[in-house]
Amino acid sequence: MPLDNGELDWRPMIRAGAADRDIQSSAARIHATLARGILDVTRVHPELPVLLTGGCFVNVLLTTLVLRGLRAAGRQVFIHRRLPPGDGGLSAGQAWLVRQEGL
Repeated sequence: MPLDNGELDWRPMIRAGAADRDIQSSAARIHATLARGILDVTRVHPELPVLLTGGCFVNVLLTTLVLRGLRAAGRQVFIHRRLPPGDGGLSAGQAWLVRQEGL
């Protein structure tokens, strides 16, 4: 995934994945490519904390690959421990906000 002006270009990965007839190979390559892209973005911004959240980090393989790379680079990483990174965590945040606002 080329990184251009701080943005990942997904097109080459999507094209390669669509052209590959071996589903397992394609899936493994897409996960590895996406993890490398995420690591590339964190290298561009070494001053920022790294928080892994959102539905894609329900994916154990992607989360493992990214965590391994970030820890090897000595980066501090924040991940979900008590709440899920997807909609469940979002719902908990919404419920917390409603309670705080007295709605």
